[in-house]
Amino acid sequence: MEIFGLAAITALVASLAIAWSARRLTPAKGSGYFIVPCAVAIGFFAGYAALPRDWAGFIPAANQRWQWLPYGGLMAALFAVGCPPAPKSQAWKFAVIAAAPIAAAYLTPNWPVLGLAREKLRWILLIYLMLVGVPLQYLPARVVNRVLLGVLAAAAALAAVATGAMVSSKLAQLAAIAAGALAGSWIAGRFSTKRGGLPGQSVIPVYAVVVGGLAWSACVEPDPPQLGLLAIPLIPLVLWFIPLVSRVKTVGQDEALTPS
Repeated sequence: MEIFGLAAITALVASLAIAWSARRLTPAKGSGYFIVPCAVAIGFFAGYAALPRDWAGFIPAANQRWQWLPYGGLMAALFAVGCPPAPKSQAWKFAVIAAAPIAAAYLTPNWPVLGLAREKLRWILLIYLMLVGVPLQYLPARVVNRVLLGVLAAAAALAAVATGAMVSSKLAQLAAIAAGALAGSWIAGRFSTKRGGLPGQSVIPVYAVVVGGLAWSACVEPDPPQLGLLAIPLIPLVLWFIPLVSRVKTVGQDEALTPS
């Protein structure tokens, strides 16, 4: 409860209310691609606002780079909304590419990590955020629509538990807020299927910046760094195996039906 407390509940309720209301107000023919990134980013900011100001300030401190995360989530949502998906255009996939360098510039610590200076760390963080987000943008649409939001929320929740166990409960609360915001939109999507559901692909830039940025911040905060935390935001990449497993099953069934 210290981790998944009032702030996480605030993020969940805010995200759920925004996503549900926006889906109801959006015309049935509209894709609603802008709903989830906005709901998650605003939900995360609302949860952050529920934290004590003595450590979760709205004016980021030089030695607390993670305090930029609420603004990073809003920035990523703006890029996601500004790059709408189109039937014959892939421009929306540049949202992560545009958001990652800005997030890396603000989230890179001022102190050396593993003997690496800030300039090199910035490049490492940039590559990491791209690794978290870019492969998810190429998932098959049926996988994205069915399970992506739920898996992203579960990964954020796991990051909260791991961060609380390995680093601190304060940073763990930030991951819990992200999990709450993602879960709120996921719940709204589950109960709005008659209106076309909620497309989840547009939330990928927000996930990469917020959850990837949280894992990075929790990793570099202690000495020595907890490098294992960086693997958790990459867990959703296992969704790539779902089409492969389905394809193998289909081939196996076809072979079984083929007379010898």
